Amino acid sequence: MLSFNILAAPAGFIISDKAGSDPMISYELLRLLSNKFDVTFYAVTSKVDVDIPLPKAVSIYELPVPNSIIGHATFILKYYLVSKSITKREKINIIHHITFHYGANFNPLALSNINIPFIIGPAYYDPPLPSYLVKELTEEKITGNRLTDAVLYKILDFHDILVKNISIRTIEKADMIIAVNNATSRVYANLVGNKKIRVIPIGVNIYDFQPSLPPRNGDILVPAALIKARGIEYAIKALPKILKEHKDVKLHIVGDGVQKPFLIRLCKQLGIQSNVFFHGYVNHREMKNFYSSCRLVVLPSILQSFGNVLLEAMASGRPCVTTEALGPREIVINGETGYVVPIADSDTLAEAISRLLGDYELCYRMGKRGRELVEEKYSWDLVAEQYYRVYKSLV
Repeated sequence: MLSFNILAAPAGFIISDKAGSDPMISYELLRLLSNKFDVTFYAVTSKVDVDIPLPKAVSIYELPVPNSIIGHATFILKYYLVSKSITKREKINIIHHITFHYGANFNPLALSNINIPFIIGPAYYDPPLPSYLVKELTEEKITGNRLTDAVLYKILDFHDILVKNISIRTIEKADMIIAVNNATSRVYANLVGNKKIRVIPIGVNIYDFQPSLPPRNGDILVPAALIKARGIEYAIKALPKILKEHKDVKLHIVGDGVQKPFLIRLCKQLGIQSNVFFHGYVNHREMKNFYSSCRLVVLPSILQSFGNVLLEAMASGRPCVTTEALGPREIVINGETGYVVPIADSDTLAEAISRLLGDYELCYRMGKRGRELVEEKYSWDLVAEQYYRVYKSLV
């Protein structure tokens, strides 16, 4: 077995084994690659928040900064300087930028023409929105003052354009890009060609999330941040239609965010507040209790580059109803592990949910197939092996 010294710079802004998709992805990749293979990591991050420490083969360089635009900018400068120092002291085989968002992230190490193979992955892409949905996701105010907001939006627009240009330059410098799905791979391939692209999905811990029989109830789980991009209002708008056929339905919304007051008002306007439960933020390890107690899982996203909660739901043996957003549409197999419906369409969403509530055997079959799929394709062990093969291909 080949041994590698990997500089994970950054290894994610935060590394965690209990909260946040990107932080937990960083944790699992560092843990499994160093445990299963002869890989030593030098991992640069702003914060480590773990209950179970990473293996000894992972050396952590923690650079605390505030979680803000200025904090992120400071972190980039800090990790660049620390990483340059590491490359002078250690024989680094590969630099790995863990979790990269097209147009939002860049890496000064890649731009400095350092003579070490450079990998990006997992790499994400959020596509442009259809014009009729743009206002839906951009109408929030920053300060509430019209003039101040106008100035701040101009500054943010300039910032976004600048960062996107540097992000593209970083992508063009990469020796290998690990895209999370096929749609994402095509976008990155437009910049670097197909030879530099590998498609490796995000994984799920199939030991944490164990399958069980769906309960014979009307409980629906919506695990998502309460932001407009996740389309939770369409699940709420679907509920009155569902209640016409299934009187005992309850919607369990797990997550927090700026849309919560609006969503609560919407429930009252529709007269369904007694059927909707807002559980707030729930620790990652406690989520398995929600999956096991609900009959099906709904993720009605308008915009989403992957959809980790769908993997957790499928690992738990639950059918999923989601949308044609870029990430979810590649995870859920329509008619096999759940249903994929058009974006922002509460009527079709209601029909799909009602179909599952009215047919227990269908719920069971789809949930069983979902579990089989994650074992075949999305187990973190399988994902780590694919990352290791990418390392081998570059050294």
